[in-house]
Amino acid sequence: MERATHPGLMIYRGIGLHGDAELAASGVVLISATLSRAVAESHFNSEPGSAAALLRRQLPVERLFMTFLETSAMNGKYLEAEAVLFGNGRLI
Repeated sequence: MERATHPGLMIYRGIGLHGDAELAASGVVLISATLSRAVAESHFNSEPGSAAALLRRQLPVERLFMTFLETSAMNGKYLEAEAVLFGNGRLI
């Protein structure tokens, strides 16, 4: 990935919460995020009136486990530009 882009990746995560759900990431091994701000915004805007978060963070390539580049069959159907990250106790 470093050869294809650069040493750091801009990662986005949009979260829409149902009811009184809380934001928590402790103990999470893998985190689903996206390389597309538009995809993150669609999740952020998915539940009008509920709690939501839109996150953006530059991460080192070492945090990346898998991307949509490895899962073209899924990306062809869902177009989410997914980035699966190794968890570290944070939301991204």
